[in-house]
Formats: sequence, C-alpha cells, structure tokens
Amino acid sequence: MKKLQNYFLLLCLYIFSVPAISAKDADTLNRKPGVAGVPDLCFDRSRGFGGGGSVMLVLYMDQENRQTPASEFSITGDYTSKKDWMVFINARMFFKDDRFRLTLLGGYFNSNFQTYKTLGNDQIEIPYNTHGGIFFIDQSMRVYDRFYVGIIGQYYKSHLIFDEPDFSTENTDSYQNAIGASMMYDSKDDQNFPTKGLLAAFLYKNFPTWLSNDSTFNKLDLFVNYYHPLRSDMVLASRLALNTAVGNDVPFAAQSYVGNKDIRGYSKGEYRGNQTYAVQSEFRWNFYKKWGAVGFFGLAMAQSPGYTSPLLPGGGVGVRYRILPQFKVNIGMDVALGKNDWGLYFRIGEAF
Repeated sequence: MKKLQNYFLLLCLYIFSVPAISAKDADTLNRKPGVAGVPDLCFDRSRGFGGGGSVMLVLYMDQENRQTPASEFSITGDYTSKKDWMVFINARMFFKDDRFRLTLLGGYFNSNFQTYKTLGNDQIEIPYNTHGGIFFIDQSMRVYDRFYVGIIGQYYKSHLIFDEPDFSTENTDSYQNAIGASMMYDSKDDQNFPTKGLLAAFLYKNFPTWLSNDSTFNKLDLFVNYYHPLRSDMVLASRLALNTAVGNDVPFAAQSYVGNKDIRGYSKGEYRGNQTYAVQSEFRWNFYKKWGAVGFFGLAMAQSPGYTSPLLPGGGVGVRYRILPQFKVNIGMDVALGKNDWGLYFRIGEAF
C-alpha cells in the first residue's frame, strides 16, 4: 500500500510540474526553433517503476517554404527498478516543400521481459533478458500528390538470455538486419496533432542470411490512421495496424506482441506471435487552454502457426498538456486496462 501511495504522489508531482517545464516556443514570424525538456516516468508490470527524461528540438529545415512541416529531434533515456534501461536518439526531418522525408532512429537498451508457455491448462511465465542496439533509416520521396515511396535500412543486434534451461529457443545473439521499402499516403493537416486527414503506410523489410541473419524471413507492417474533427476542440482518431512476419523460421526476437501504441493496456507480453492485429479509436478533447483529455478503446489479437489468441479488448483515459503550442506538441499520461493486464504510459506526442 505504501508503494502505491508513493507512486500516486510521484504521478501528481509529474502532472502539476508540467506547466513549469522549461520550453521555448517558436516565434510565428521568424520561425525560430522550439526546445523542450520533459521528465519521464515509467511504470508497468514488466519493467517496474522508473524514470528518466527527454529533450526535444523542433525547427524548420526549410526556412523559405512554409509548406514544409517542422522537423523534430529528440534524445530519451530511462532506467527502471527492474534494471531496464535505454538511450535512444530519434529524428524526423522534412525538406523542400515536403518532397523529401528522412526518419532516423538509433539506440541501445537492456530489457528484462517475459514470454509464456502453455503447460496443461496453465500459462507458465518464462523470464528473459534482451540487450542490444538498433539503427533504422527510412528515406522517402513524394512521387505524386500526397503519395511517398522510400527505402528502408535496419541494423539490429540483440542477445537473448532465457531463465529456463530447457526452453526451446537457445540463448544466442540474434540479428534482425534488413533492407526494404516503404509506401505512404499522408493527407493529415498537421504532423504533430492532426485534426483531419488520413495516413496510410506500408513497410516491407527483407531479412536475408547474407546480412548475418540466422534465417531468411520478411516482415510486413501496415497501419492506417484516420482523423475526423467533431468540433473545433474535439477530434476522433482511429487506427488499424497489422504486423506480419513471414518465413519458414521466424526467430523469437522478430515476433510481435500485443501492446505498445497499437493497443494500450497490455504490458506483460503474454500474447505474441508471428502476426498481430489491432484496431482502436481515441476521442481527443482540448477542454481548457493548453490542457486536454483523451479516451480510447480497441481490440487486438496475436497469431502464429498452431496458435490464435483470444480477442483482446483494451481501453482507458489520459491527460495532455501542450508544451510547444506553436508546433502543437503535447506531452501526456495514459492509464489503460486490458484482459488481466494494465499499463501506465507517459509520452511526448500522441499515441498515433
């Protein structure tokens, strides 16, 4: 009980300290950069309680053309009570009247997680550790109207250590090095806080053995986000997400699990497979000046050869604060419930 009281106190301190966080808004006429430093709290059933912070820089790469969206650069670091930690650098850049886009992601992490094995009528938890590094790049170009095509590259090396000697997956280095392509249609009216429009993206990644992968397989990721204005201060946002790994020997580390941005409320990693499917909707309401609230609900499932999870509901509520008004950048906190699971999420930007 005392731990819960401490967590609640820290959450209150986080929420009420948000307006005092140092942030420099961009000047509307001079288009100056905006900078924000944001404390980060994290808590879920797998990672435990912890914290860290993020620093975000938002600026215009193309000063001459006001049709080019602002670019974003951020660095984030976290550490938790279960000795999870990570450091990531992320960049999303827009150039030349939004004809060219470049996304970069790189970082290193140590994660203590778990998977589950069916034994009779019981689900046995199998803890494991994953640590490693990743670098991802997606360079895309507008080819017609709002359509973009791009080239993808990924380097990902991790080491798996399972806390069960007879588990079928060996403790080994695992590579997920890929080349691929992306296609996207983007008619959103804003990159950070869309109120109307559509974003449909398809990513194809090939993992050949000549890139040090143990086996050849493919991953196909499809997501569609739709934004509909209800009033000047209300938006209904919906998302459909499909993640599929295809191949004769898809490695454990390449599987997807139900959770993350596709559906909130699942933090244990209990439902995973070669394919995951999720659909959700979120109601967004800017109820007072820089303050807002969200409510969301979704359904998801996971599937592999010989296994199909039940239909998994997840939903919850959240609070938002606009830390960089000129760029419509929000930070916030969500709490969500799933089937025998729950999660608490702190974020920069919206869930999708």
